[in-house]
Amino acid sequence: MKALTDNAQDLNNCITLTIDKVVVEKAVKKKLVTIAKKLQIDGFRPGKAPLYIIKQRYGHSVRQDVIDELMQSYFMDIMIKNQLNPYGSPMYIILENDDDKDVTFSVKFNVYPTIEIQGVKNIKIEKPVITITQSDVDAMIQVLRQQKAIWKETNTAVRTKDRVTIDFSSSKKNNASPHLQESNLVLIIGDGQMISAFEEGIIGHKAGEHFTSEVSFPQNYNNRELQGQTIEFEILLKKVEVSTLPEITTEFIKQFGVKEGSLEALRKEVRQNMQRELKNAVRRFIKSQVLTGLVQENHVDIPDALVHSKAALWKNQTEHSVNNNIQKNLNNTHIMPVKEIKHHILASLLFNQVIHTYNITANKDRVRVLIEEIASAYENSKTVIAQYQANTELMQNICNADLEDQAVEAILDRAQVIEKHTTFQEFMYLPITN
Repeated sequence: MKALTDNAQDLNNCITLTIDKVVVEKAVKKKLVTIAKKLQIDGFRPGKAPLYIIKQRYGHSVRQDVIDELMQSYFMDIMIKNQLNPYGSPMYIILENDDDKDVTFSVKFNVYPTIEIQGVKNIKIEKPVITITQSDVDAMIQVLRQQKAIWKETNTAVRTKDRVTIDFSSSKKNNASPHLQESNLVLIIGDGQMISAFEEGIIGHKAGEHFTSEVSFPQNYNNRELQGQTIEFEILLKKVEVSTLPEITTEFIKQFGVKEGSLEALRKEVRQNMQRELKNAVRRFIKSQVLTGLVQENHVDIPDALVHSKAALWKNQTEHSVNNNIQKNLNNTHIMPVKEIKHHILASLLFNQVIHTYNITANKDRVRVLIEEIASAYENSKTVIAQYQANTELMQNICNADLEDQAVEAILDRAQVIEKHTTFQEFMYLPITN
């Protein structure tokens, strides 16, 4: 393989390569021989047709297939040799392809920027120190009671924590886009299912009432189409319900998979679940700080081509996952801003570079522990573990998770870590701003 031109250190690269004609000829002959063994041609026994006849019939297409495969192989060899990481689909252009000459081709491609991790010692990480108390467990059991609440219709005015069923639409005189409407939407007032101003507009009304409510969306609202808009909604309150919490009986406890049915066993199960959720939440919290710190300390220009590529991928993924649910219209946006796309790309590049810089590899014991942690949330944990071990894609995802965890730990060992004592409630249930 000869590289005639190689400016692969620049973005928007073009490299020209040559494949020796002998290499092509050998590969073509090998493939023709393989084909000949499987073909049945009139006048010859199966697999016994002369090679020149096979070449006459299939030589051209086989040669093209061989060249396509060799071009990809040669290109990837160059990438590996130069430690480059291409993205997107490379464009292959054949420049010379005569049977009696070497094959010359060029490849146009883009590579991820080269990054050298800096400023790790300047990164400050807040590490939560949390102890789950008995009162935390009691509060969680109260949440379980609320999940099994018994709802009963009432003629009283709506209050916080009541459940309502409504129809609504944005007023016809309002030119806001998109037009918002929904039928038989069920809400628990105060749970944050909708923007708080919308829910507050329902409080004080009774079942059967038809009324209007004006809602102002903040400039930084997460749905860009609604940012800064004031919309008048027409609302029909169809039903109001109040709740009664169930007693903590053996039957109630067994609904949560606690076969023993005792309060002590429920508390133990609840505490274990809280410990698992807390561990995952702390892990995500610290990882987020590490990525933010790396981004702040490492400034890299992200090429527009990479941004456009990721934006197209994001759009395609969201278009497949979005449905017509009005709450998604109100509470989500499907267009990721360019600044946020660049942040995601840079964070990913930095994280991968940390893994490379510190020679981090997946650890079998750590992977096993991660799988066991996931499986512990299920009743039949052994079956879940077996499913993960038998699925290559799932195992790769777990290995990637382990790499990320080790990368975070590598940064923590070198960054400024500050422990902060807090409570389970404060950390897990931070107030949500609408």
